[in-house]
Amino acid sequence: MNPVYLYKSGELKRKDSSLALESADGEEILIPIEQTESIFCFGEITFNKRLLGLLNRHSIPLLFFNYYGDCIGSFLPVTTRTGTCLIAQANAFQNESVRLMIAKSIQSAAFQNMINICKYYQKKDKDLNTVISSLMRLKGELTEADSVEEILLLEAKSKSEYYQIFDIILAGSGFRFGHRSKRPPATPVNSMISYGNTLLYGQLLAMLHQSRLVPEISFIHSVVKKGASLQYDLADIYKPFLVDRLLMRLVRKKEIKRQHFDQQENSCYMNKDGSRIFVAAFQQLLKTTVNIDGRSLSYKSIMMRDINRLVRFIQDPDSADLRFFEVGW
Repeated sequence: MNPVYLYKSGELKRKDSSLALESADGEEILIPIEQTESIFCFGEITFNKRLLGLLNRHSIPLLFFNYYGDCIGSFLPVTTRTGTCLIAQANAFQNESVRLMIAKSIQSAAFQNMINICKYYQKKDKDLNTVISSLMRLKGELTEADSVEEILLLEAKSKSEYYQIFDIILAGSGFRFGHRSKRPPATPVNSMISYGNTLLYGQLLAMLHQSRLVPEISFIHSVVKKGASLQYDLADIYKPFLVDRLLMRLVRKKEIKRQHFDQQENSCYMNKDGSRIFVAAFQQLLKTTVNIDGRSLSYKSIMMRDINRLVRFIQDPDSADLRFFEVGW
């Protein structure tokens, strides 16, 4: 089963026992419901109650995103979420020591994945020793952090160090990173980072809705400013290898080119051709399997495993394992 991304505007409707999008330009796009995991709407979509009944029957969440890639609403089928888990998650958030333990575990995995990405390219004759040393020092400081605010400060410092690798790795490709810009992204590399992050956020949000966790209760990022902010907590673990390494691979292999971007004076966005290439590569990467303790797991399965691991820890902090995935080659 795969997520479906709808960029065209039109009416999403039930067709026989499946789905179809009748786009504004008259095209009908068939969507086989048995193969659909979730639906992400980036265009202007209309629908009726009969469609929602079908999505509910097949447990398919429908999520809507604005121009910047933020989730602005969703239809969620009936889930297995229980009051018991909700109370446990709220208690974990309010318990400073438990919240700090969760925040450190998430950020520790995020730091290690950034370090491992750097080491991967170090083997390919990229001089990343300074960045690796800085990230390892910051990871060491993480163990001594005694507040979530301090962890957020270390996260910001780590990103500042880590972002240096883009121009080093992409040297000679015709693509430059410069510095991080988001709204709007100013360069093709920033555009790919923002777009890849949006895909990852959507994937995690759909998974959280299918779990027993409440996406609005997070442990690192603000529960006031970010809405469904738990996805942003967890995304930091996976960004280095599901977004950053992917975009660098696409550029280095010349699968993504300058022609795949609409560059304006103060903004840069991927066009439809570029988006299709990136989405296809992202979905293929989610299906890629790695060996963990003698088991072959896809990255998508690993993400769900981490979410379930967090559920178990929240319900029983004294006996559950809270190690999140760290990529390695």
